[in-house]
Amino acid sequence: METKHSQTAVVTGAASGIGRGIARAAADLGMNVVICDRDEQGLQNVVRELDPAAHRVLGLVTDVSDPLAMSRLAEAAWERFGSVELVISNAGVEIGGKSWELSHDEWKRTIDVNLMGPVNCIRAFLPRMISAGKPAHVAVVSSLGALCSIGGQAPYMASKHAAQALCESLYLELQRHAPFIRVSSVLPGSVKTQIWQNALGAKNDRGRQTMIKLVSESGLDPELAGQTILAQILKGEFWVTTDFEMMSMFAKMRGEFMVSRRSPFWHFDPYAE
Repeated sequence: METKHSQTAVVTGAASGIGRGIARAAADLGMNVVICDRDEQGLQNVVRELDPAAHRVLGLVTDVSDPLAMSRLAEAAWERFGSVELVISNAGVEIGGKSWELSHDEWKRTIDVNLMGPVNCIRAFLPRMISAGKPAHVAVVSSLGALCSIGGQAPYMASKHAAQALCESLYLELQRHAPFIRVSSVLPGSVKTQIWQNALGAKNDRGRQTMIKLVSESGLDPELAGQTILAQILKGEFWVTTDFEMMSMFAKMRGEFMVSRRSPFWHFDPYAE
C-alpha cells in the first residue's frame, strides 16, 4: 500500500508509547492521522506535536472497549477525511498478579481492552473499508506474549493469545471476501513504554517492578518502534515485530513445547528472587 497525502491512518492507544510512535511515523509520511486514547491530556499533546494546526490530525478521547465509542470514532474519521486506508488497533493494558487473586473487574478490563478493543475496531471500520473496495490494511498490536505464557500475567497472556488467533482468522476471512484488504499481526519486543507503570493489579507487585526495570534498561525507543512497525505494515507483512530474533526464538520454543507435549515451564520468571 503506497502512502499518499489523501490516505488516512487510524491508531488507537496513541497518547503515548508505541501508538504515539506509529502515529508520528504515519504523519511523517504525509498521511492524515486519526488518533484516540482514554488519556485526554496525552492525546491533546500528541495532536499538537504532530500537527499544531490540526488540519491533518484528529484526536478523540475514546475507550476502545466501548463499541459505540468506536463507531463514533469511525464516523468522525470518515466525516473529516472521507476515507480510511489503515487501521492499527494498538491500545492495550497489562496486569500483574495471581490468577485467583485478581478481581473480576481486573480480568474483564484486560480482556475488554486487549481483545474486545481490536474486535470493536474491526467491527467499526472494516465494513466501510470493504464497501470502499480500495486497497487497505488492518493491523492489531499483540505481543510476543502471544507466543508464550508467563505466570503472574494470565489475563494479559490469555488476551494476547486470543488477539493473535483473531488476526489469523481475520486474514483468512478477508482473503476470501475482500482480498484487497491486508492484515498484520504486530508482536513487538521490549519497548520503553509506560504499560507496566500503568498496569492493573497490585502496585507493589514484584513482577511489575522487575518488568519496569527490564523495559527501562533494554526497551526500544517508542518512536523507532513506531517507524519499524509501520514500515513492515506498509510492505504488506503479516508478521510484524521490532525484534525478529526474539520473535523467532519464541516461536521455535512454542512449537517445540507443543510437539514435545511438555508441561508448562517458566521461560522467564519476573517473580524470581
